Amino acid sequence: MMGRTTSQGCIHPRRGSRRRRSSSIVVLLLAVTLVSTACGARLTAAQLAAANASGSNGLGSGGSGTGSNAKSGTGATGTTVAGSAGTAGSAATGGGSATGGGAATGRGAATGGGAVASGPTCPNGAAGSGPGVSASTITLGNVSTITGPVPGLFTSARIGTQAFVAYQNSIGGVCGRKLALDSADDNLEAAQNSTAVQSLTGQVLAFVGSFSLADDGGAPAMASAGVPDIGEALTPARFNLPQNFSPQPQPNGFITGPFQYFAQKFGPNVTQHMALLAEDQGTAQAQGIAQERAMESVGYKFVYKSTSISPTTSDFGSYIASMKSAGVQGLIFEATAAVYGAMASQMYTAGYTIPFADWGAPAYDPQFVTTGGPGANGAILEQSLAMYEGQDAAAIPEVGLFDKWYSTVSGGQVPTIFAAYGWLAGMLFVQGINAGGAPTRAALINGLKTITNFGGNGLVAPVNPAAKTPPSCFIIINVNNGKFVRDPSTPSGFTCSGTFFHA
Repeated sequence: MMGRTTSQGCIHPRRGSRRRRSSSIVVLLLAVTLVSTACGARLTAAQLAAANASGSNGLGSGGSGTGSNAKSGTGATGTTVAGSAGTAGSAATGGGSATGGGAATGRGAATGGGAVASGPTCPNGAAGSGPGVSASTITLGNVSTITGPVPGLFTSARIGTQAFVAYQNSIGGVCGRKLALDSADDNLEAAQNSTAVQSLTGQVLAFVGSFSLADDGGAPAMASAGVPDIGEALTPARFNLPQNFSPQPQPNGFITGPFQYFAQKFGPNVTQHMALLAEDQGTAQAQGIAQERAMESVGYKFVYKSTSISPTTSDFGSYIASMKSAGVQGLIFEATAAVYGAMASQMYTAGYTIPFADWGAPAYDPQFVTTGGPGANGAILEQSLAMYEGQDAAAIPEVGLFDKWYSTVSGGQVPTIFAAYGWLAGMLFVQGINAGGAPTRAALINGLKTITNFGGNGLVAPVNPAAKTPPSCFIIINVNNGKFVRDPSTPSGFTCSGTFFHA
């Protein structure tokens, strides 16, 4: 049955049991490869069909935005964008900007955008209309995958949205009204996603923070109703809705800036001897190929590839031996944090070290360093979010604010990237309704259309939600002595360079 919860405050999620079936591993792989690079690939129709054959309904990627009152300086490969969590300059633009060259080089405007703005606001007592709006409350909807093949798959996305609702209510809500979140679980099924969306559409002003690999199921109902949808779209059907606004729009492709930096750092002996590994699943393979092509576009060469690794593989000895034989000096791998850790541990045990082990954004997870042990040290990864697990809290107040409220609502859990997306969706909603000036669907959509620079007060790298433009900014994270630390090339803020390679 479709599960639903209504929240204006805290929720302590039920912990689901872990299933050790290959189908569950495949679904989890689909989820984690959402963030396998700073900008992951959105599936084509053919790739979606392959994913559906493996028990899913699509895939996308995410993360983006930066701080208000931004300033720029020279980074290792481009412009470094930094910002504090100060008051945004206007609700429509999200605050001050830092500009460099043109969009072709990735040196675009960068702004912050917080829930509290000194520009246009939705005033107390603003006349509202439509579903989900009363004199005292604005009800929002969220449809995410909570149960199904991998219990709790995107529970953190719902909790991240609830955390933002709790925070916003603590500072008075918006439009003189408190926010409420009415949530539903789609069980990772497109048909159930559709049922959930249809059920909530007549009861909510907008959908905020929904997160599901089956979100194509509800897209037709959203289109028919014209209901605003603020959140990460994981399938083209939802992404292409004119009323979908994402905190990090993700077309099919990857940014090239990090790879250009790595080429400068490691040189041709590494970049001309790369390996691509991917698990034997359509989505992981598509992600790997898209990343390979992006890297080749800036001069990399792959000398070893294996894209048929079983998701249940626990012994990587033969792959390690093959990479040694091929002279591999750099590695990309499409898998999960636990698999990355197992591979890194076995490479260490085998005495095989390479200069460039780029495990990607999914490795930013305590499970990677726990499983990898000494083999995790020296790992390097890139992403378009700040270090949201707390390492950046002192420098970026929004990280500390997010961590505080997520911990309060979740009962002390460590936040995930999906939780960050939920929080950011809430921020974007409040900016949109402030820019629109009234709690109506039409005003909200009109307000969202004015937001051409969105950030998270330093939580993510800058994007243009109105035009669905992806980011070209990133940070680089190293693993030193079992801890995640910023690379010296991005000591603060984000580096903006390169272009977006459309796969």
